[in-house]
Amino acid sequence: MIYSPASSILLKVKHNIIANYAGMAWLMALQILTIPIYLKLLGPEQWGILTACMTVYALMSLLDAGMSQVFPREVAIRYREHGSSKSLADLFYGFERIYWILGLLGSVVIFISADFITRNWLNIDSELIATAKHSLMLLGLQFLFQFPSACFTSLLNGIQAHKRLNKLQVFFTTTRHITAALSLYFINHSIIVYQLCFLIVTIIEFLYLRRLSWIIVEYRRRDLSWNSIEMRKVMRFSINMAAAVMIGMLTVQIDRIILSKLIPIERFGYYVIASQVAMALMQISYPITKALYPEMCKLKNAGRQIVTENRKLLAILSLAIIPIASVFIMFSHQLMTFWLHNIEASSVVSPILSLLVGCIVINVYYQVAYINWLVDGNGKMVLLVNVTSMILILATLKPVVAQFGVIGAPISWFILNSVGYLIGYFSLVKHKKIGFPDALKCSFVILLMLSFVPFAITHDFGYIFKICAILVILLLSGTVVYGKPVFTTK
Repeated sequence: MIYSPASSILLKVKHNIIANYAGMAWLMALQILTIPIYLKLLGPEQWGILTACMTVYALMSLLDAGMSQVFPREVAIRYREHGSSKSLADLFYGFERIYWILGLLGSVVIFISADFITRNWLNIDSELIATAKHSLMLLGLQFLFQFPSACFTSLLNGIQAHKRLNKLQVFFTTTRHITAALSLYFINHSIIVYQLCFLIVTIIEFLYLRRLSWIIVEYRRRDLSWNSIEMRKVMRFSINMAAAVMIGMLTVQIDRIILSKLIPIERFGYYVIASQVAMALMQISYPITKALYPEMCKLKNAGRQIVTENRKLLAILSLAIIPIASVFIMFSHQLMTFWLHNIEASSVVSPILSLLVGCIVINVYYQVAYINWLVDGNGKMVLLVNVTSMILILATLKPVVAQFGVIGAPISWFILNSVGYLIGYFSLVKHKKIGFPDALKCSFVILLMLSFVPFAITHDFGYIFKICAILVILLLSGTVVYGKPVFTTK
């Protein structure tokens, strides 16, 4: 059988999507298994400190702003045209140096700020201050090695080596968690033991990925030098994207920053559990967008083909997110009780989770606009949405938390995600990247799912009602997945 180039590309994309989903499913299952274990072994206070460390790490990851989007894009273009060329090697050499410098900078910042964060920001008991400080210092060492690894994974993404990348991520992440869980159980129930285990495995992962990356580019480091012309071309777009992505990443973390100051550390830990579950659901869209993004970059000036790809992307995202989001919205209390085996934790986590999952559905559809802006090199629109989101969450988060408590935080997320969605789909329709009927149908699905959130939060409704609600959502939202404007183009 003879395959056309188009069918070969489609087959590769399908294989990449399957590999990405398999890796994501494993990592999600690992998270589901380990969070209750860590909560039990560490206790609510140390778990809260750990979530604060995660927040600090996420903030320092702002240093990667723009590069993780631009580097795979440039790798995909060069690798398709020339394979492992001198141009690709120069690009990788330049980005690796930048990642190393920024990783060192972030590590130093964490070290210097550890004492201030533990004594003046976190709402923790005095006897835990030393533990929190040492935990942050170990996090700084981990950041030094884990941050540059993002350069290596971006290279593998760019050449579409998704199978290999997912295998490596599954192996090293699983090793990290198994080592940490066993050490906590048999050695000491201390967050310091947890951090040491993660640090050791991270160093091993860094060394392996670095060696693999240089094998892929097929050039020796000593044969390369800083190519200012090559880097200037790429960094111009990267700098434009950096401000937009940095603000966007900061917006994602700003709720944790503010809440870590306003509420007790154990309450903060419960909020982070809900946030992590919601973010895990959003990752359902990542294997799809990660697999299609390099191909869409190649179709940048293909006109009608972009419209076709966007409609297929909307259909696939709808199939991926709607069923599982419906279940988590309606049965969050039951799922959290079964998962955490902690009545107090589940009663706090479940209503927050239902609201956050509704926000995630909005964000998943927004990703279609975001990807198109990346493909077009339109960093201004990304910057506009992210600046608007930052202003909205800063203006609304404290008042709603003061009025409604920790459950008010998702209300701010709903506001900013709705505004980003409206801006994104107005842009898509205006530039004829999708049809207006597609935008209307996506909006209908979002409103339909959000309308059931109040029923899910109140536990007065039985299983039969909630199951019927899910069936209604799936039946009516099928117009997006199977409707003619989504799957067919003339």
